[in-house]
Amino acid sequence: MSNVPEVVIAVAQVPRFGRDAVAVLAEALARSPFVVRTINVSAKAPTAPLVRNDTGDCLILLAHPCHQHDGFAVEGRTASVECLKAGSWRQDSDLRLYAHTCNGSVVLGSQAWQDSVEEWVSYEGSIEILDTPISADLWLGLLIEIGRDFARTHSPEAAIASIEGLYRRAIRSVDQMFSLGDSREVMKATLQLAADALCASSE
Repeated sequence: MSNVPEVVIAVAQVPRFGRDAVAVLAEALARSPFVVRTINVSAKAPTAPLVRNDTGDCLILLAHPCHQHDGFAVEGRTASVECLKAGSWRQDSDLRLYAHTCNGSVVLGSQAWQDSVEEWVSYEGSIEILDTPISADLWLGLLIEIGRDFARTHSPEAAIASIEGLYRRAIRSVDQMFSLGDSREVMKATLQLAADALCASSE
């Protein structure tokens, strides 16, 4: 039996937002060789699925925060944008959540979300992704590594140092991609920006 934790990627893509970071990563996920279970989150299907929690599995959420930062933006029932709030998010209390979301810490740190999601890692600022296949594929691989790493650590706070190491490794790998030209520095900057914004729930 494999000792690699299972990660599940939940994608909250909103077509009205156009080609944003979530759309870029969703496209990378569709062509990826990684075997990862994926679900789409929308107003029509808002409930997060329960995944195996006896091995410390992790749910990775790709989403944007709502305008009021009280939930996550999802596609509405009539092609509108709706806000998925804590009351509609049901997950096993032992499941860990890695939210690849700008200002995800503001959403998940609120009292309403603390009651729904106890252990999480996210960001306390903006995160950016360069819209190129190489950048998207690198980010997707990094997100999966982060989810698996988070599942292995004993607490969200302890996971931060380890995840920072994953970011440093990704930056070093980009530094060797000389064929990227000027975009190499942009990719490194976006990775560093995200690493500096990492945040986790308290124990």
